[in-house]
Amino acid sequence: MSTATMPHQRNPCYASCEVVPVHDESPCTQHGYGDRPRLCPEHRSEYSRLTAAYKATSEEVKGLYNDVKSHDWTDAALWTDASIDAALDTAQRCMDAIDREVRERREHHRRFFVER
Repeated sequence: MSTATMPHQRNPCYASCEVVPVHDESPCTQHGYGDRPRLCPEHRSEYSRLTAAYKATSEEVKGLYNDVKSHDWTDAALWTDASIDAALDTAQRCMDAIDREVRERREHHRRFFVER
């Protein structure tokens, strides 16, 4: 007889899918599984896609922010019209990406978490 133990397996929860309907969409009647939110396979895929989207945008923001901060802005002798224009462009793209990230996170939250 082996002393090895079987890994603990969770019993699937057969609650309804907890996706939050949007617009005139009907509530999902499929079974939801997994940790909260409990989602059917279709909505779990949507959850993963929307999560990946806002996380990718977050990484884009970090890169743009680091690009702007990497320049030495304390020494005006190093500034050129081109470097200032490039920094302003990068800063604007960073702000646009921040706005996009906020929208994506809000969309994700509205779709999968009930506001109370």
